[in-house]
Amino acid sequence: MTVSPWGAGAVIAVLLLAVQVVNAYRQTLSHAALIGPPLSALYAALGHPLTAPASPGEWQVSDINVTSDPDTPGALSISGTLANQAGFAQPCPILRIELTDRYGDALQARDFTANLYLPASKAAVWLNPGLATRFRIDVVDPGPEAVGFQVQPCADLK
Repeated sequence: MTVSPWGAGAVIAVLLLAVQVVNAYRQTLSHAALIGPPLSALYAALGHPLTAPASPGEWQVSDINVTSDPDTPGALSISGTLANQAGFAQPCPILRIELTDRYGDALQARDFTANLYLPASKAAVWLNPGLATRFRIDVVDPGPEAVGFQVQPCADLK
């Protein structure tokens, strides 16, 4: 079977059109969980990194529990659920843990990236809209003056 020059030209034209469409909608496509990470990696390799879609206000933190580990004295474990309420897939946010005193003033604050609060197999995962994942953060117990805490999702501004 031979391919005519017109047929080959048509296939090439369709492929070029597809590349142009992907390029035109690259930012929107980067929000898709399946194609977003590889597309972002491709553009970064070409020297034109895409901004990761991020809407920190659309993350919901719930089911928070603070426990002390009897095997690790002086440490607290903060666990909970992190849910993506945005209308698009997005990478897991930075979680800011702030320990407060009885007046609500901050005693200590620290930012945790996904590789510090998710299992290693999930640290680079993007979550689709409506999906949730469990997190766990271990911190040093600041003592009896810390009576409250906050867990806030933040954007990664790298």
